Amino acid sequence: MAGPRRVSLSFQSSIEQGKAMQLEGVKEVVASSDQAAGRTGKRALLASVLVGLFLAAMDSTVVGTLLPAIKAEMQDVTLYPWLLSGFILASVLATPVVGRAADVFGQRRTLVAVLGIFLVGSLAVCISSSMTSLVFARALQGVGAGGVSVMTYITVGKLYSERERGKMQGMLSMVWGLAAVIGPLVGALVYQKFGWRMVFALNIPLSFIAMALVWSIRSTDQERGQKAEGGVDARVMALFSVTLASLLILILQPSVGLSPGVSFGLGAAMLIGLGLSVVYLRKWPEKSLLPVEFFTRRDYVLAALLTVVASIALYASVTLLPLYLRATLSTSTVSSGLIVMVAALGWVVGSAICGASLVRTGYKATALLGTILLAAGTGVLALGGGPLPVFAAAQALIGLGIGFVATTTLVFVQNISPLPRLGAYTSAVHLFRNIGAALGINTVAAIQIFSFKRLQLSNPGIAYQGSFKWSFIALFAAAAAAVVAALWMPRRVSRTA
Repeated sequence: MAGPRRVSLSFQSSIEQGKAMQLEGVKEVVASSDQAAGRTGKRALLASVLVGLFLAAMDSTVVGTLLPAIKAEMQDVTLYPWLLSGFILASVLATPVVGRAADVFGQRRTLVAVLGIFLVGSLAVCISSSMTSLVFARALQGVGAGGVSVMTYITVGKLYSERERGKMQGMLSMVWGLAAVIGPLVGALVYQKFGWRMVFALNIPLSFIAMALVWSIRSTDQERGQKAEGGVDARVMALFSVTLASLLILILQPSVGLSPGVSFGLGAAMLIGLGLSVVYLRKWPEKSLLPVEFFTRRDYVLAALLTVVASIALYASVTLLPLYLRATLSTSTVSSGLIVMVAALGWVVGSAICGASLVRTGYKATALLGTILLAAGTGVLALGGGPLPVFAAAQALIGLGIGFVATTTLVFVQNISPLPRLGAYTSAVHLFRNIGAALGINTVAAIQIFSFKRLQLSNPGIAYQGSFKWSFIALFAAAAAAVVAALWMPRRVSRTA
């Protein structure tokens, strides 16, 4: 009896082993299929965000080319500054909200939503019949563009490992720089053939394709596991929006023109909103749209400071330098535009080099090199004088500098931040970058105007040309301070959670 029983048990054991092997084989096939699908989804998602980033970058620069045609058609000379200022304001306000939404709802849903807003905003621009409706349409488009831009960097931060992020962020900066450079050119060509509305109409089919592509990608287990708890608090969002909007409009005041009464009201609204936000977030700090670590931890404070200063240097120089060159060297608009393009190309090259070398050299080396380049470029501008190639070299140094600093600070913050809140931390870096841009343009303009008025009293013959010198000196002082701050950057870091 024992013999048949042993045979039976051995037969059953063989069957069970066969089933186990089949099950393992099925698991391997499924895992291999999931990995292949994951790679395909990763590429599709990357392609979608790159398209969105390219469109958003173009729309942020193309309006300057189209503005004369829009003014002529709309017959309104009072609201036209808000076509750009409203776009920037809405874009900046959307950034932290979108970052929080990405953490709570996932990158796929949030990306589809902001692409949809951008599409609707572009459609609204195309059908606008008055300057008022066009300003509101541009603001809606700004919400979408700001959301798409920050979602691109958030998506790359979540898709790629810490060692890969530097190269990928460098690539994104290259796409942004390329779009910013060719945007005005493409806009001019399309406008000459089809009119200015067609420039924005091109966004509609491309945004729809990107939306469809993102929606077709299924959520991964990794993405679901990285979501933050809670939601977007409406009270925090309202207080933050009031505070930040008031601050930004005050910064933009020289561009849009505000009465003293309106300025006072905005200042009061900003202070009240800030006070209520502090009181509310002291009880519930986890509901903050802007991570409190950017005000309490040295690493985050350094990243924010370097981001703001680099943006100030770039955007202030590309705004003031064409005016200065026209006043001193009588350069043409085309020549001035080429000088600005040098800075954009420098950003692209600097980002690419930094992204490729960041893992090997560490954060301190690239941040220090970037700030030294910024100081060298702004120092050349502060010295003044010289032929056109000297100013081109200065802009190249500034562009390279911000390429290094912007890539370093973004990857640095992403690599030390908790994964479930990566969206909030990434959007905070973008917020500081935008605030730096607004501060740079308007603060140095205010310095230039103040210097002009003072010099006009003592030496009116050189008042206009001389007034730029103090603005460039202020930029150099800020860049020199950034060099000192970069000395405190750590070489390597580890994630906090």
